[in-house]
Amino acid sequence: IFDSNDIFFLILLTLFFLILLGIIDDLKNISFKIRFIIQILFVTFIVYYFNLTIKNYGVFSINYQFFYISFIFTVLAILALTNAFNFIDGIDGLSSGIFISVLLIIKMYHIVQTGSLVLHQIDILLILVFLFFLINSGFLNFKKIYLGDSGSMLLGFLCAFYLIYYSNFVEIIEPTLVFWLVTIPVFDSISVILKRLKKNTNPMIGDEKHIHHDLINLGFSKKTTLILLLILTFLFSFFGIILDYFNFYLFSVYSYLFFLGIYIILKFRI
Repeated sequence: IFDSNDIFFLILLTLFFLILLGIIDDLKNISFKIRFIIQILFVTFIVYYFNLTIKNYGVFSINYQFFYISFIFTVLAILALTNAFNFIDGIDGLSSGIFISVLLIIKMYHIVQTGSLVLHQIDILLILVFLFFLINSGFLNFKKIYLGDSGSMLLGFLCAFYLIYYSNFVEIIEPTLVFWLVTIPVFDSISVILKRLKKNTNPMIGDEKHIHHDLINLGFSKKTTLILLLILTFLFSFFGIILDYFNFYLFSVYSYLFFLGIYIILKFRI
């Protein structure tokens, strides 16, 4: 199990990597393919060095005979969520708001299961990111601070790490709940990538086809769009928590896939 020093080192290492990658990208304007290969190498190193492999998937577990399959899935899952947070960072406060939602639910489960109100690193991150959220989203009248690619990817990476850590190592939350907590970035990134592939366009090149763009095009303001998507995030999370409470793990997976399918169908009609 990780100790606080391991987690602190992981955060610093990831922050240094993303800042360095951002600087190199600014200086050399590296292609998305090179950037993605660098991300793969870094995440592979992190998963291997910290032994971060997912073994418990909620409805089944992976033993050591299939370790490499689980290892590859873990790398892909971290990469996917890291970039998914970057995908939805087209509206101020959305990435940080979803990140706060995930940490709050982890903290809630920690309080219920341990009786302790303190969860040191989560508490520090909640305070820092919440202050950033208030400024970035315009709820506080300060000059805005923008996440940028490095900031949004850091939040996505940390979100992936904490979800794996608290579902597979500390085992505070069920693995089947994990997906519900990040429904918005997962649904959005999958649907957008599929739509780009269908049009034979680069799946990693940005456009204005994300869920927040859809709501803005319907006439909602950016702030209203932010509030609606955060409400949706809490509703999906609450639904996952209810299914978790009644131990409906398999039904939870099927429900998630059902909603994902419905969303993709609707997305392709827009």
